[in-house]
Amino acid sequence: MHAFPDIYHPDLSIDQLADTVIEHCRREDRPVFDGLSYIADLDNRSGHSHWGSASCAEWLTWKCDMARSTAMERVRVAHKLMELPQIEEAFRRHDISYSKVRSLTRVATPATEAFYLDTALDRTAVQLDREISRIRNADVEASTAEAWRQIEGRHLSLYVRDDGAGVVNVELPRDELEVLRQALEFVSSALPEVPGQSPQKRQACALVQMARDALAGRSGSGKAGDNYQVIVPNLRFGNAVRKANCAFTSMKRR
Repeated sequence: MHAFPDIYHPDLSIDQLADTVIEHCRREDRPVFDGLSYIADLDNRSGHSHWGSASCAEWLTWKCDMARSTAMERVRVAHKLMELPQIEEAFRRHDISYSKVRSLTRVATPATEAFYLDTALDRTAVQLDREISRIRNADVEASTAEAWRQIEGRHLSLYVRDDGAGVVNVELPRDELEVLRQALEFVSSALPEVPGQSPQKRQACALVQMARDALAGRSGSGKAGDNYQVIVPNLRFGNAVRKANCAFTSMKRR
């Protein structure tokens, strides 16, 4: 019997279930396995809809202050474990870490989970992640699916305090984050030097300058319409991201 049946915690109301999920997210001493069971149950019961959220991942992002990609990954792993009882049991017994489980659930199936579990027990989390990345990069469909997951995980939040200042957080796929990083470096290199200014403050100034240039119809210190190509070391994955990105953009325009 799986640890995550359709209704794992029938004794809890939606409100109690949501409170438990939030508590597990905030308490680092709580087992991740238990937290995933509550997340799976909350999603199976569409508990997120009680707060007007479109998905469980969106609710986790809001209520547990998670990055959207992290929330999507927690929900994905919680449901995937339902299909993989051997990996699920090893995780429950603390034989493998959440990092290993996250990697294993990207490739394992009921027919192959025993093989991958044996592999995980003999390797560190970093070694396992590298091996599974190589396996996925040899699988075009898997690489494209991962690209879609990262693109759907794009997220930007703007928190404004009472004094009008605030914080901007953004979640992007790797190659797009590299584009942003290079753009910030490009614009910051053209800004006037300020004695004692930290690199972080300089990049914040560059971001503001980019926004001002966009509103003024300019492209920073470069010529209008300049295009920049970023080379991503993992070419196969990078191509998958770009293909999925193009398809995603095309769908949005229809």
